[in-house]
Amino acid sequence: MTYPLDPTTPNEVNDLLGRLNFTDLEVELSVELGQDADPALEPRTVQMSDDMDRRVAARAVRLGLSKSAYIRSLIERDLARPRDA
Repeated sequence: MTYPLDPTTPNEVNDLLGRLNFTDLEVELSVELGQDADPALEPRTVQMSDDMDRRVAARAVRLGLSKSAYIRSLIERDLARPRDA
């Protein structure tokens, strides 16, 4: 999937690479890595439009979650509701 602002030509990629500054400094990551590494969790495929995927990704970042954790939280919340029927 290509996002509108992603570099798509060789020149754009080279320009991007030219702006990167590599160092040996440690950085604090904004999202914890491996938060979905629970062995009880198995990867699943969910089909959605590119627009929805971008919106899900943006919302997940605002909440400090991975896309998987965000979608899982919505499913868990829905399943926890009392059922009408």
